[in-house]
Amino acid sequence: MPNITPFPICSLCNKPVSLETSRADEYGKAVHEGCYLLKVSAKRVPTVPKT
Repeated sequence: MPNITPFPICSLCNKPVSLETSRADEYGKAVHEGCYLLKVSAKRVPTVPKT
């Protein structure tokens, strides 16, 4: 018998996300807001100051 959870699973950390605090990523999948912020901030390319 499969394990059925009433909550969607975060596509980043694979833990249940409550509907009240869930967000959607760029693919429409449920994510925790904190997980998404970490993912987005990790993709930032540092800027080099002009000299």
